[in-house]
Amino acid sequence: IYAAQMKPDVKKQMQIWLKQFMDSFSMQLQKHHSAVDSEKVRVVCACIIGIYFNVESLTTLGANKNLQEQSHQAALMILQTLAFN
Repeated sequence: IYAAQMKPDVKKQMQIWLKQFMDSFSMQLQKHHSAVDSEKVRVVCACIIGIYFNVESLTTLGANKNLQEQSHQAALMILQTLAFN
């Protein structure tokens, strides 16, 4: 991701990958929550992906088991908002 700042070709490929990843994840969530507005599903998807990438970026600091567990719980709470449409 860091290299994308300096390499336009890498940046473009990363943008394509991220869009495909979000589209795929949103599609899976939408299948399980078909009554929910697709924009709400995409927002939930973005929240969960954001949590994942932030926690993943901090793993090199070590000793973050608590952060991982709390982030997992946060993602589950966000996901539950789709059930209460």
